[in-house]
Amino acid sequence: MLNKQEIESHFSKLSPPRVGSIAFNGSEYIIKDSCIEMFQEIFGLVKPKNILEIGTHMGHSSLIMLGLSESSIVSVDIGQEWCGQDNLAVAQKVLDEVFPNRFLSICGDSNSDETINRVKEVSKNYKFDFIFIDGNHTYKYCKKDIDTAIELNIPYIAIDDYTTCEDMRLAAKDSPLELIKIYENIHNGCNIGIGFFKNKLIG
Repeated sequence: MLNKQEIESHFSKLSPPRVGSIAFNGSEYIIKDSCIEMFQEIFGLVKPKNILEIGTHMGHSSLIMLGLSESSIVSVDIGQEWCGQDNLAVAQKVLDEVFPNRFLSICGDSNSDETINRVKEVSKNYKFDFIFIDGNHTYKYCKKDIDTAIELNIPYIAIDDYTTCEDMRLAAKDSPLELIKIYENIHNGCNIGIGFFKNKLIG
């Protein structure tokens, strides 16, 4: 595993974000201590072997999670508007160099049957024990992403932007999730927090 400084040293290899990210404040890459502590606490409980991520963007969250765990990550992104397919290719190349054979990028709409079926097929080789949801922030998309997690029997779910996005809070409320903890002030440059949940349908 990597320490904070080692993780931060790799950010410049990834494409610069078109919007803010968990580690970018518009001018520099810094991981807040609260972010490191959050993932360490979550991973201490979950002990993930395989993580499903919705919303790759430029790969910043993936880099942090790979650096703080021994897990593999399958990351889904539509590859449009905020993150082009060329940026996803850069993320795949860089993360595969830093963490060989531990990162797989899937370009597709996380709400489409085609992409969901691809994820289901991949899940035959990756039994996901944690999902990090940070894709489209509308109620429809977040609810469907949670539904996919439930269908895949993923026991632990984290929802980014939970403290600032009402649609994402409502999607969680309307799903069989038990709130474990809200982590405040996680993003660099803004006070955005993350909700961490347990899948109620798994004993």
